[in-house]
Amino acid sequence: MPDPVANNTSNTLFFEVIPDSAQSLPVNLTLVNYSMPVATADWSLNFSLNTGTSGSPMVIPSILPQTVSTTVNVVPTNGIIAANVYLISGAYATHITDGTVPVLPKTLTGTYSLLIGFTADATTQGGLYTGRVLAHLKSSAGAITATRSITAFINVALAPPPTVAIASSVANVEPGTTTPCTAGCIPLQINGLLVKDVQLTATRTAPAGVTGTVDFTFADDPQLISNTTSTGIQQEPVVSAVAYTVPVTVKFTTLDSGSGIVTPGPAKTVISASAITQGTPHKREVPTGDIIGTQQTTVFFNIGDLNVGLAPVCIFAVPAGGTSSVTITWTPVSSFNENLNFSWTTPTGFTVNVPSGTVPFSSGYTPTNFVFTNSDFILLTN
Repeated sequence: MPDPVANNTSNTLFFEVIPDSAQSLPVNLTLVNYSMPVATADWSLNFSLNTGTSGSPMVIPSILPQTVSTTVNVVPTNGIIAANVYLISGAYATHITDGTVPVLPKTLTGTYSLLIGFTADATTQGGLYTGRVLAHLKSSAGAITATRSITAFINVALAPPPTVAIASSVANVEPGTTTPCTAGCIPLQINGLLVKDVQLTATRTAPAGVTGTVDFTFADDPQLISNTTSTGIQQEPVVSAVAYTVPVTVKFTTLDSGSGIVTPGPAKTVISASAITQGTPHKREVPTGDIIGTQQTTVFFNIGDLNVGLAPVCIFAVPAGGTSSVTITWTPVSSFNENLNFSWTTPTGFTVNVPSGTVPFSSGYTPTNFVFTNSDFILLTN
C-alpha cells in the first residue's frame, strides 16, 4: 500500500484465487473471488512538554553546554499503532547533539512516546538551531516502508548571529523566500532525471569576516531533491559547517514520480542559513528540510522532459531478408536541451542500420530514421 495512506475506515480489498495448472490441485477448483474490509489510517509525530516550533522554539539560556528536553509522540490519525516504530536521529545543526539518555536509535513497542534531548555544546553562539527526529515503519524483512519526521527548533539565548549572504556559481539565486527569479537570475535547467552540480558560497556580511561556519538547510518543492549523490540518491537536506568564502558543491536532481516520469516546469528550493558562527572552527526517502530562522535564499530551477514519438507505432515482422523503416521524433518539453544518446537492443537475426548514436540539440531535434532488417531464416533455392 502506498505511503501516505488515506484515513478511511471502510476500504475493501478484493482478491482472487486462481487454480495453478502446474500444481496438483483438485480438478473441481474454480476461480473464486473474495473481499474483506480494510481500515487505513495515517500517522504523524508531535512534541509535548516543549513544543519546539519555529514560532515558539525551545530555549537554551546563556550557560553552555546545556540540554533541553521534550517528548516525541507517535500519533495515529485514528485507531492504534500495531507495529514497532523505529526512532533515529536525523539532521542536527552544527553544535547541537543528541541529548537523549541513552541516545537514539530507539525501538518503540506498546508505548509510543519517548523523552528526548538536544544538547548545545560549549562553543554554540546565539541564534536558532534545529534537531530532527525520524520515525520508520519496517516490513518483516527490515525494509523501510514509511517515514515521518519532526524538527525541534532551539533558540540559544545569546547575542544574535551574523548576517550571511549566499551566492550560486550559475546565478540562479535570490535572497528571501518570495522574490521571483528576475533580471540577473537564471533558473538552472535540469533535464529528466539528470543530476546537476551547483557551487554555493556563503559570505559573512555583518559583521564582515571570513572565520566561522554556517549550515545550509534545503526546503524543496515536491518535484525537486537537493543534496543528492552523483547518482541521484537522496541524502539529508542539510550541508553542515560550510566555511565562509569557500564554495561547496551541492547536487540537485528531480523526483521520479514513477517509471522515470518527472514533473516539468519551474521548481525551487529555499536555503536557510542557520547555526551561524563567527569563530574558528548532509526516491524521497527523507522528508525535505524546514525553513529555519530569518536568513533565506531561494535557488531556482526548471525541470525539462522529453517526449519520444514512433511512426509507425509498431515495427511489423518482415519476410526473411526484408526491411522495415521507422522514424523517431524527439520533442522537448519545458526547455529540455540535452544532446541525446540512443542504443538499440535487437533479437538474434534482426539488425538495425544505426545501432547507436547521438542526436544533438539545436533549437530542437531532427527526426531520426531507422531501417530494420530480418536477416534470419533466409530461404535458399536453385
